[in-house]
Amino acid sequence: MENPEIQAVSILLQERMPETFIITKENKEKAEKIKYQDYVREYNKIDERIQRGNVIGNEKYVVAINQNGNGVSKFEENYINRFKRTDDYNQGIYFYIKDIQTNEIWSGAGDDNCDSFVTQFMPDKNKFEKIKGDIKTKLKITVDANEPVEIRRLEIQNNSDEEKIFEVTSYFEPVLSKKEQDYAHQAFNNLFLVYK
Repeated sequence: MENPEIQAVSILLQERMPETFIITKENKEKAEKIKYQDYVREYNKIDERIQRGNVIGNEKYVVAINQNGNGVSKFEENYINRFKRTDDYNQGIYFYIKDIQTNEIWSGAGDDNCDSFVTQFMPDKNKFEKIKGDIKTKLKITVDANEPVEIRRLEIQNNSDEEKIFEVTSYFEPVLSKKEQDYAHQAFNNLFLVYK
């Protein structure tokens, strides 16, 4: 330290390593724009070993559905339709289409009694497309972003040259209560439903 040159830089020996630091590169990378990519899961074959499904909703209303069309709709803690996983029968909200001339019946979702089908799950909607002979059906299920409302839209397209008459039936088993109440006693729970 007696050397004047060392004394001049002795203050540097007391300097501490900075906790935060910035590293700069000589070759700066250009910032790229974020690319929006639609997230769509598409299925045209049902594998019974793996249940594939989708959940869409907002703060109050939720729809959970699988690729067969089985599922549940829920408003806050109250179930709209009955849903308890079972092999006995399907549970959910369904549309059935009946050709009056041939008496053939098929549902708007799933792979029952059709030539081909495609199921698409997206973050904001579910879409089921089916082809049976010359008839193509599309079922779209969405939930309003702000209101507790579920919208199901069924489109039927006739690709044949002859006129067709269809009978469309919507079916679900209403619950309108909490899951625990319905599981406790289904028949008692249904006594308080009023149909108008």
